[in-house]
Amino acid sequence: MQQLTGQNRPNTTPAPERGPAIAVVTAVAGSLLLILLTGYLTMQLVMSGMSAFMTFDSRAVGISAGWLPYVWRLSLILLALAAVMVHRNILRGTAGRIVALATLAAVAFIGTTMTTGQHPAGEQQSLILVIAAEGAKSPLILALIGVGVADLVARRQPTRAQ
Repeated sequence: MQQLTGQNRPNTTPAPERGPAIAVVTAVAGSLLLILLTGYLTMQLVMSGMSAFMTFDSRAVGISAGWLPYVWRLSLILLALAAVMVHRNILRGTAGRIVALATLAAVAFIGTTMTTGQHPAGEQQSLILVIAAEGAKSPLILALIGVGVADLVARRQPTRAQ
């Protein structure tokens, strides 16, 4: 039998996994960015219904072509799908998934209560707060919470040996 030397020895070290602290920070940051992106996309979809889009300085710019609003809507929906897939892929481990669910649920609750109250007529809110509130009450976030809960429940189900 031939002995393996240091140069011929196969590399058997496993890939390093992220620690729990990094998983929690990634889950919180990813969830907050997803809420902001969802809010922005929701506002853009509303504006596309009026044949316009919103710039980052809160100005509405009209779109004159008849087919362009439909292409804009489709591109926003595909961007939302890509954002959800990326968010799902960055969550690793049960701790990260639970923290992401708690973050999404807390922001959805806070955002919904922020938008249901009375606002003074002359008060101007910042664009980032409006985007965050729109994202928090978006059906996409509520669906993502439901999928996350179902995923956690499915992982806890004991499997029967056949």
